[in-house]
Amino acid sequence: MFCMNCGASIPDGSSFCVNCGQSMNSGVPAPVGQTPVAPVGYSPVDQRMSIRKSEMDEMQRMINYFSQKSAEYDEYDRVCELLDPNLYRKRGGLLAWGILFALLSILFFVIAAYSKESAFIITALVILIGAALMIMGYVLSSNARARNYAYVCRRFDELSDELYTYYKQYGSCMVSAEYTNPANLLAIYEVMNSGRADTIKEAINILISDAHRNNMEYMARQTAIASRAAARGAQTAAVFSAANFFLR
Repeated sequence: MFCMNCGASIPDGSSFCVNCGQSMNSGVPAPVGQTPVAPVGYSPVDQRMSIRKSEMDEMQRMINYFSQKSAEYDEYDRVCELLDPNLYRKRGGLLAWGILFALLSILFFVIAAYSKESAFIITALVILIGAALMIMGYVLSSNARARNYAYVCRRFDELSDELYTYYKQYGSCMVSAEYTNPANLLAIYEVMNSGRADTIKEAINILISDAHRNNMEYMARQTAIASRAAARGAQTAAVFSAANFFLR
């Protein structure tokens, strides 16, 4: 609702405007040049307590709503941990050993051709089989990593879209999508409940400041995740912070 005297936005159900002091129970605006007086017995502390209670009630509603997707948020966290392409980088150890063994088997075949010794031929065959197995293992493991990474990328996009759609269904949400992980909402609520903040905005600023001070690298990593999603051309609506975003 809005104050009829100064036009400031105020919480629904307020008895007077927290900006100018105009009573909401009176349709008569405060006289020009006269300092409005709050209702008798309603102190500035009462004002802040009223705002704080209203926003804590809204936080509780958000916690109840988004907690219904706790499993999806947990999976989203796990998928983000697996989204690093370095985890799926091809490892050339098996390939290098396979090539080395293949060259070694050729050497034994050459020796066998000159010496006419069957032992060299048998050794060369054994080494060649080992080389083939190593190269095959490299190919299979590389293909498996590629499939796993493709699945992780696809699941990341699916969860992002699902959670963002659920976020939009809430309607007018007082926090942005990236903070709707139920663990983050609980952290915001606890800051307000402890008295460190009276509003949701204040609580988020405090928690971000704490997180930034504790570990600046994590926020950079979230940005990197978003950049990789964009590079893949994914239509990702939002990047949701992990459950321990405010605890790092």
